Formats: sequence, structure tokens, C-alpha cells
Amino acid sequence: DTPRDLPGRIPSPKAIISVREWAKKCHEAEHEEAAWGEEVHHRLLEAVLRNSGAEKGQQFDFTSCQTARPHQRWLPQSARANMIDKCIYYDTSEDTGYAQALRELSRHAPTLTVNHTDFAALQLQIMVVGIEVKKRGGRPDAKLQ
Repeated sequence: DTPRDLPGRIPSPKAIISVREWAKKCHEAEHEEAAWGEEVHHRLLEAVLRNSGAEKGQQFDFTSCQTARPHQRWLPQSARANMIDKCIYYDTSEDTGYAQALRELSRHAPTLTVNHTDFAALQLQIMVVGIEVKKRGGRPDAKLQ
């Protein structure tokens, strides 16, 4: 795959500098995970997946979903379900060909969605990447789920 084949875009230098400055502010102020998620990770995802000033993203978009957690059925027995703070999803809202199949799939899934979580806002949108923001050792890390 070439970069043109991948979803999203390479952020502008101005956007990258802005994300870096917000990360620096959060680090220096020792902000909690929620602030990192909104001030840094949100801006980075927006720079990659959304056009400036757009009301919605492209075919792949992202959202905050702090109340989402992976369903126990989809986790290894030794793992515990952590919260998913943000996620990237495939926006199926304009693709009517998928609608009926996704509804049918969600009716038979333990989460009643097409995803590994029961987060209702994305019931029929396909979650591609779940991101958990964790602050370990004084340093925030984004953890994929």
C-alpha cells in the first residue's frame, strides 16, 4: 500500500506543531489522562482523519467513547476489560448496502452491536481501532485494544 491508498492524511506541519505544543503543555502541567485524550489525542486524530472545519470525517472517522469497554466474551480469561477512550471506526451511515446485514449481525452478537463492545453510539458502525489513554510512570501512553 502507498500512503495514497491508506485512510486519512499526513497532517500539515502546522497541525503537527500544534499537537506537539499541546502535548508539551499537558506534560509540564502533569495533566491527567482525560486532558491528554482531549488536548492531544483528539487533535492528532482530527488532523489525520478530518478535513479542517468539516462536520464529519471521511469514510474512517473517530469518536470519544469513555464509557465503552470490551465485552468479557471477547477477552482472554486472564485479561480484564479496560475502558476504551477513543476509537477509529468505519462510517457505514452512507452505505445503505451494509445496513441490513449489520442490523442482522448485531441482533445475534452478545454485545447487540457489530463490535466487541456494547457502546450504543457505534452499534452499526464498525470499530476498527480502540484506544485507551493510560498514564504510567508519569507519562501518558495510548494503548490499542
